[in-house]
Amino acid sequence: SKNNRRAFLKTAAVATLGATFAGQLPVRAAEPAPAGKRIGFVDLNLENYHANVFLQALRGPLASRGFTVTGATGTMTAESRAWAEKNNIPFFEKDADLNAAVDFFMIIAPSNPEVHFDLCQRIFPFRKPTYVDKTFAPNHDIAQKIFALADKHGTPMQTSSSLRYTNVQDEVRKSDAKVEHMITWGPGGTYDEYAIHPVELLISVMGHEATALMRRGAPERAQLLVDFTGGRTGVVNV
Repeated sequence: SKNNRRAFLKTAAVATLGATFAGQLPVRAAEPAPAGKRIGFVDLNLENYHANVFLQALRGPLASRGFTVTGATGTMTAESRAWAEKNNIPFFEKDADLNAAVDFFMIIAPSNPEVHFDLCQRIFPFRKPTYVDKTFAPNHDIAQKIFALADKHGTPMQTSSSLRYTNVQDEVRKSDAKVEHMITWGPGGTYDEYAIHPVELLISVMGHEATALMRRGAPERAQLLVDFTGGRTGVVNV
């Protein structure tokens, strides 16, 4: 179910910001953030699961790091303004005004990758470090355009599934053994939205030197067979 998928990912979602957490955390009002640690949320509609999880993490288990969400904007203005007011975050209709209030950007819209390029076009010219949430882009061409846009403006940009940062990678780094074969499982749901999670886990352990890829199975239970250099192999279950 959708709730089960979210439960599966909840602890890992915060790892994208540098730590993991579990449980529902109370949302409290933001305190003034020192210059250099101010984050701005940019979204289609701020009323979404990822915006809530990121905010809870920054105000909860990651609070000691000093980062604070000091502004937000959303294309769906009424819904996004209501979310910002509910969470005691200043809402900005103009990107330039938001830029003046933040040091970093997080482009969220996790279920709407089709809007990421447009949001990046608005934000990248400010040349501030920007995280673009998964799913990064609807297709390869748009993904390439986003990277090219970041290069054009000299904007540091990063994207990731939360499963890039887990104890699995930690254990592999501690070991001297070379991983020859790996099997990963995703949380279910649609292939387009959720395949990134088990793929991220596989690539972050095995590396990016894939030589062959085959997809098989039905849309609701797809499987990827991946060959890597050196005869290594991987299986991704979505």
